[in-house]
Amino acid sequence: MIDKLTNALRALGATKVKSIKERDCVLLVVEVGNDVFLLSLSKGRFTGSYVIKLAPSDKVGGWSCIDVEYSPYGLYVLGSEEDEVLGRVITKFKMLLSAGPKVT
Repeated sequence: MIDKLTNALRALGATKVKSIKERDCVLLVVEVGNDVFLLSLSKGRFTGSYVIKLAPSDKVGGWSCIDVEYSPYGLYVLGSEEDEVLGRVITKFKMLLSAGPKVT
């Protein structure tokens, strides 16, 4: 999932994508032009469903999954099928890109 998502984000113009493995999730740091976005990715232990949150880094207090998840800013993607979730993440990421720095 991480590799597919990284490739898809690069296809959308991301110049840098860094994945940071945390205890229960993976944080992706994505640079597009002068903007940096954070994506928190986790998969449920019991249901196997994905929970992903996307947010502009300037709207998050720190650079960890917990910071992204607790920020009131950003967009969520929920789902159980990897390809479906990937498509939804790309759609939401395009929304963030089109909104620019004024996302609230």
